[in-house]
Amino acid sequence: MHFFMLILLSLIFIPLSYAKIDHSLETTIRAVVLGFQNRHAEQVKPYIHPQYGYVYWYRIGIPTIQTYEQRKDFMFPAEDSAFPNIWLYNTPHPQKLLQKTTQLPIMECDLWNKSGWFYQQTHVKKAFRQVLKNNYRDQLISKEALNEGLKIVQPLEKNLVEMYYIGISQQVDDSLHLYFSQINGKWYLSGFDNSGNCDV
Repeated sequence: MHFFMLILLSLIFIPLSYAKIDHSLETTIRAVVLGFQNRHAEQVKPYIHPQYGYVYWYRIGIPTIQTYEQRKDFMFPAEDSAFPNIWLYNTPHPQKLLQKTTQLPIMECDLWNKSGWFYQQTHVKKAFRQVLKNNYRDQLISKEALNEGLKIVQPLEKNLVEMYYIGISQQVDDSLHLYFSQINGKWYLSGFDNSGNCDV
């Protein structure tokens, strides 16, 4: 009986601990970046939507590959793994100035045009949808995969924020590119772009 009470309490209190988290936009951005800086997945997971998860971009060759990941599966590569630096990025100090902007940094495959920590809120840009359409156009995915992907990303793109951190070097490997989505009044990490030197 005692064992079942412990299970019941754990089921009650785990969701409550997530519910107490501040999901305002800038707080969410800073908390997620701190988790990235520490490479501590448990600091990031509360800021990933439990139902919709997040989109992950990477490259094998030229095209951007878009996958859909769940909160429970989010993790950083171990330092002693075969590819500990498989996620190539740099992070700002979480107390650094975070600037809302109408013009994000522009990258020309080898250099950014400015450095700093920026985010841009847009109701128009459909970044996840565009990658799907590009991959369908280039015959990398089927019509069925396109339609399924569009259903998955639709709730993430209703209110989407794009965030860039570009280090002082302005080199392409000195950057962090994330997306955040507002769902039911709360902000969540909804995309991680690790697609490499030439972004979409």
